[in-house]
Amino acid sequence: MSCIDVSVIIPVWNCAATIEDSLKSVFLQSNIELELIVIDANSSDGTNDVVKGYLREQDQYVLQRDTGLYAAINTGILLASGKWIYILGGDDRLYHEDVLSMFTSNVSDECDLVFGDVVYHDNSSKWVKNRHVSSFGAGLIWRNTLHQQSVLYRRSLFEKHVFNNSFKILADYAFHLSLYFNRNVKAVNVVYIPEIVASCGANGLSKRFNFSLYLEELRVRKWAMPIWISFSTVPWVVLS
Repeated sequence: MSCIDVSVIIPVWNCAATIEDSLKSVFLQSNIELELIVIDANSSDGTNDVVKGYLREQDQYVLQRDTGLYAAINTGILLASGKWIYILGGDDRLYHEDVLSMFTSNVSDECDLVFGDVVYHDNSSKWVKNRHVSSFGAGLIWRNTLHQQSVLYRRSLFEKHVFNNSFKILADYAFHLSLYFNRNVKAVNVVYIPEIVASCGANGLSKRFNFSLYLEELRVRKWAMPIWISFSTVPWVVLS
């Protein structure tokens, strides 16, 4: 059995300006055994030099062709040995030094998914609230209420299915809907802890509110939801 509690996966591409703060927040974590897995889509700005300066023996750094964010995350999941999977962006940082131990030590061995909230730094968007309060329930039918950087996934959830890489922006939403509707993968025990997990950049892919994002959201709903529910939500998505 692995002695690693959490595998922290960071997909990066040209994050030299921000990745050091992300890495520091990981290696400041206390009372927990973790491994870091960085998947780099061939950065050209010196990201690799920054990352390699922090790696320990148990950590991994992988260069791979850029085939999308979730392809990189999936590579990290396949390499992970921790009991839990946590995904951090290259411009995100864990909120405090005890956050991973707090979230993993306060749940039972039967817990499949534990989550909290996130806050945003450098938030200049009128569409993005400064604190995202995550939830796992019927609200997922209307939007992705479960922020990926707020979630620790039990690694066993990915034993048969990882993120659907045909969705370039909202594959995490598709996975969360799959969990909620028990499609391909099932989360039996889900726990919410009302604490902040991470501080995140506010300008990620899923924060770019445009027509292509709405089109992908419609595709996600059709793929992950029972067909009668996906059709009933279409007008509200278009009008939102």
